[in-house]
Amino acid sequence: MIDERDADTRSFIASIRPNWTKVRLRKTFSLEIKESSFSCSSIVFDDDHSFLCAVGSKDVQETHVEYFPLRCRFAPQEVLSKFEFVTLASKGGASELDRKLRWLFETPTLTLTEMVEEFRDGMAPDAKRYQFRFYNGLVISDPYGRGSLRLTAMDNPMPDFVLSGEFAFGREAS
Repeated sequence: MIDERDADTRSFIASIRPNWTKVRLRKTFSLEIKESSFSCSSIVFDDDHSFLCAVGSKDVQETHVEYFPLRCRFAPQEVLSKFEFVTLASKGGASELDRKLRWLFETPTLTLTEMVEEFRDGMAPDAKRYQFRFYNGLVISDPYGRGSLRLTAMDNPMPDFVLSGEFAFGREAS
């Protein structure tokens, strides 16, 4: 098994104590916002530091990995100013989505999700098999069960890498 899980990513996520004020999606040709889901190239959670989650190397350039994991880091404003963003929700906002996401700005917890994919280097019976283990997502949830946001890094449709987000509210959030 080829383990692409980065220990620095795990400790980074464990160290974050969210106090977000705004959630923004990077505006690109692949941005799609639906009622309870979205897809984009990256998402930013703003507070004193901007917490960036992305899939492609355009957003997080100094990382090098052999696979398609979720990348997370604090991004300085000079990096973020290169891109245009759309605000999805704000702390204290008046929209219905802002009210549903109030928990996201109060008490969220963060958990990485993992994936294992297997590949063969041919069709012959003696072809070598490879397994890649990597972080493919992040679940941001309310410990009181009011909601959750599942971010998943996807490599479809190729060659574009997409970050999909899916909200769950109430009983669905567990």
